[in-house]
Amino acid sequence: MIDIKKYKEDIHRIEEEIRTLKEKLRTKWTKPMGEEQWDLIGLRAQATELCIFRAWMRGKIHRKNPPQDVRDLARSYGCEPKWNAEDHAKKIFERVAERYQIEEAKAS
Repeated sequence: MIDIKKYKEDIHRIEEEIRTLKEKLRTKWTKPMGEEQWDLIGLRAQATELCIFRAWMRGKIHRKNPPQDVRDLARSYGCEPKWNAEDHAKKIFERVAERYQIEEAKAS
């Protein structure tokens, strides 16, 4: 069983962190902002994984095309990426689901 409440708390927290970072990055930089940019990339990746997770629970696929880095790597070798959206979503779902499992003992 999946803890939807915990999932929603996490997605809302990540969304808020993204908004805060974007706001910071849109102002005049008074110092190097590389760390903040990397933080934003990480948060966006987390948000995407949570969207993939939720879509899979609903029987849908969130990301139908391969990520940009996969496309770029394949094209650098002169080919199209061999990527299966369903397999990718299933792997993400299985990995993320571990974080949101409700133990049966708690549920009873």
